[in-house]
Amino acid sequence: MLRTRASDHAASLVADVEDRWGPIPDEGSFVVPPLPDHDVAFPTSLRAFHEEFYPHAAGCVTRDGDGRMLAIRSTSRGNWETPGGAGEPDETPAETARREVREETGVVPRLAEPLYRLTMEVDFGYDETLPIPVVVFVGEPADGRVLDADAVETPTEVADVDWVDLTALPESFRDRRLLRKHLIESG
Repeated sequence: MLRTRASDHAASLVADVEDRWGPIPDEGSFVVPPLPDHDVAFPTSLRAFHEEFYPHAAGCVTRDGDGRMLAIRSTSRGNWETPGGAGEPDETPAETARREVREETGVVPRLAEPLYRLTMEVDFGYDETLPIPVVVFVGEPADGRVLDADAVETPTEVADVDWVDLTALPESFRDRRLLRKHLIESG
């Protein structure tokens, strides 16, 4: 029953984004365990699930005019990745993407369009997983092109910020395959 409600919520959120922006390529799902600081008990309601975790996640591949994209090195994962994170209950995925990029880098992105979407399935070790929709946008800097460590609002989450060459992403770059597929190979 909770799986159905969570799936309906995820589908509704994606439909709202597609109503605004058009179809979004679906890159499938991936399964994750709850993070160590989250309750591992199966939630009792959709509200409890969203309060303990979040209703959606979003990020933005922010590109400059020189073929580079904005990247952060996550303190929790240690990898380089595009900025993004957990949505707040009253935010749209686009608002989440803008806020997360600003908080993690000091750069305010102007979103162009959704690049792709994924579904993160949280596995509590029971018979069913619960979905969290993830929307990744592409955009360009609207404000704050110069990177400054003092502009990072979430220094406990971000170890480093830099502009990286999209065509030379290291193998360990998070979601490298999807970024190459949607930004390089698709032309």
